[in-house]
Amino acid sequence: MTGETGGVLALGEPLVEFNAATEGTLEQAESFAVGYGGDTSNMVIAARRTGARAGYVTRVGDDAFGRRLLDLWRAEGVDTGHVVVEPDGRTGIYFVARHGGGAHAFTYYRAGSPASRLSPADVPEEAVAGAGVLHVSGITQAISASACDAAFHAMTVARAHGTLVSYDPNHRPALWPEERARAIVTRSVELADIALPNLEEGRLLTGEHDPEAVLGAFAARCRGVVVLKMGADGALVGADGRTTHVPAH
Repeated sequence: MTGETGGVLALGEPLVEFNAATEGTLEQAESFAVGYGGDTSNMVIAARRTGARAGYVTRVGDDAFGRRLLDLWRAEGVDTGHVVVEPDGRTGIYFVARHGGGAHAFTYYRAGSPASRLSPADVPEEAVAGAGVLHVSGITQAISASACDAAFHAMTVARAHGTLVSYDPNHRPALWPEERARAIVTRSVELADIALPNLEEGRLLTGEHDPEAVLGAFAARCRGVVVLKMGADGALVGADGRTTHVPAH
């Protein structure tokens, strides 16, 4: 956070969401509810709602969507001192088509967005060094090479200054090749104090199937706590050589 120590600092990509009001394809949709997306943005807002100090590192455009996101963060009490506003940038958006049984289909318009132009130069090293926790995700690493470099630079700075690193792979196969994803996620987990994979991506990235084996594969590389998210089956938490099952809320 600007001029403060402690708290949570997240780095990543925010998006404005347009969620179809009725079920069907996007071609059938006639109205949309506006919301907010971006895994790191959601995380930092959630952290703030629990009472933690929280700040965000990203880039948005000086457009209606960028201003809307800035208004959201400020209303939530998130520090925006490290948000870069691009005068001619076009902030990323996405559309959600809803189908039966809770299924969703996502259509993104994020290519060339300000967030995809994140780079190591955007990382506020002093703020990272002074934060209690730095949070990054695989989506940030997948949207561009420069954003990936920014995430690794931030994690390296955090490690050098004793700031805890929280990492969520949040793997999206459509964003990058599997081999690149596996290599980058593996290295990121090695830099993390807290790793937050889900079971589906864990199976894909580790080649293991049994939840405890997936957890073990991540725990072998993470120097701290691994939380394997399993949806309705809750989560497996691996720490200090012990495994604990936490039921779903």
